Amino acid sequence: MNDFFFGVFFGVFSPKKIQTNYKLFRPQNKIGRKKINKHCFDLNSKHQSMSSIWSPEIIHGISTYRMYIAIVLFLIAFYAMHTWKPTIIYNKSGMFRPFGVGHSQTTILPIWLATMYLAILSYLAVIWFLGG
Repeated sequence: MNDFFFGVFFGVFSPKKIQTNYKLFRPQNKIGRKKINKHCFDLNSKHQSMSSIWSPEIIHGISTYRMYIAIVLFLIAFYAMHTWKPTIIYNKSGMFRPFGVGHSQTTILPIWLATMYLAILSYLAVIWFLGG
């Protein structure tokens, strides 16, 4: 049941699929199953995912080369971060702050952790774009 709510929250299930599978997730009362409207799990009938906007050839190309696209996205994001130099990662002289807590020259978000976050987020962005 947690997978269902996770899927609804992140848009993995289309509204049509939710309508067909709504019987599996109906709440129960003491008398028995409640009668639930067929459209109760229809989140948005006009919902259009990002993958349906693009042509099938583009979606196929992105799904074929999704790792390479995620790497390119990561490199662009890392370059933007390195150019922007946020103060939580860099000190005033432009050097990386060391990891630590309690000193004004240390940070809880060092460059190695920020790099891992960017890599994971770039891959998840490609997966989200493809619709799951």
